[in-house]
Amino acid sequence: MKKSTLFRSVTVFTFLISAGAGRAVSQVMITADDFRAVMENSQRMEYSIEYYPNPSVDLGTDTAGARSFDFSAVPNESTRDSALRIFIDPAGEPGEEDFPGATLCTPQTVNPTDSSEITLVGFYLLRPDGFYLMGNYIRQVVSTLMDTTVVQRYTPMKLLIPLPLGYGVHRAGTDTIMIDSSNNDYSVTMTTVECDGWGEVTLPAAPGATSFAGAGSLSCLRLKTTEIEELYFDGAFGEREKRVTVSYITPEGVLVTVRQDDSNYVEGIAAVTGIEFSMRVGTTGIRRLPGGLPRTLMLSQNYPNPFNPSTTIAFSLPTSGRARLEVFDMLGRSVSTPVEREMPPGSYTLPFDGGSLPSGTYVYRLTAGGISASKKMNIVK
Repeated sequence: MKKSTLFRSVTVFTFLISAGAGRAVSQVMITADDFRAVMENSQRMEYSIEYYPNPSVDLGTDTAGARSFDFSAVPNESTRDSALRIFIDPAGEPGEEDFPGATLCTPQTVNPTDSSEITLVGFYLLRPDGFYLMGNYIRQVVSTLMDTTVVQRYTPMKLLIPLPLGYGVHRAGTDTIMIDSSNNDYSVTMTTVECDGWGEVTLPAAPGATSFAGAGSLSCLRLKTTEIEELYFDGAFGEREKRVTVSYITPEGVLVTVRQDDSNYVEGIAAVTGIEFSMRVGTTGIRRLPGGLPRTLMLSQNYPNPFNPSTTIAFSLPTSGRARLEVFDMLGRSVSTPVEREMPPGSYTLPFDGGSLPSGTYVYRLTAGGISASKKMNIVK
């Protein structure tokens, strides 16, 4: 694998934009406050589909009028992958001290083998003029043999999306990041981001689902990002790559990003090499705690207990998958389901409000990966 390909696999970013409800086809304006409202403490499900052979899709063109972007017939049976990504406050996360001022981060922990663990944390800054990637914290541990940490900083920060965002917005910038300081390998990327269209996008069925967003055609903005990356190996120029992606962003928080062959980008109808879909799956106040990957499923006693009307429940998930936290009364009737969604591994805290429940003893049960754990809690009013 080329160094440039490996580097991009670490820094891939998929983002969310939302600007309120409404299905009427209209131009959308996204502010930093709109962005913050849906990004903070959010969870997103991401799907990536690679195509061979490559289907033809009408990407649209730069236009001031409303356009229709129809992806309903695009196949999703090809090679595909999915992941759940969370965006949380950087406080307490690995690498926090290396990126002062960061407002969001995306922590991930993966285990390539039974004896190895890799922690990847991307750090971001959201401010009124844009959303920026500050850099990445990467730690790799292999049993007792190796424990290495790499901090990659963008200089200046990498612009991901200009704000406020609306039709006609155009921004450009250049950033540099060190890939391998020991070999003096680095990249310089010139990025142009432009919102050059709007209209409505018709979504396909998501992989493994009957509907991606629960709706057909949604109002959207069309965003084109052009990157020219120059790679330097041992301080000397090595190669230049050009990448162009077109994204369709809806007020409901759905993002569709289309890729072509990097060297042969064309507007309008074109063969695409891959499509990425991203959607927000919501949040219920769950807070992911810093630390390594839990080894077992764990459900802690709520605190305080007894309580009136709120308490906090802590739990840990050793692997990614669907998690369900349900509350029952003493007759076995379900009275609340605070959590029911796909979640990455980690340790979490969750505020629970029992204001609508009468005084009494309740059982809360966590189920994930075919394993369950239960505890009792008491509401005293």
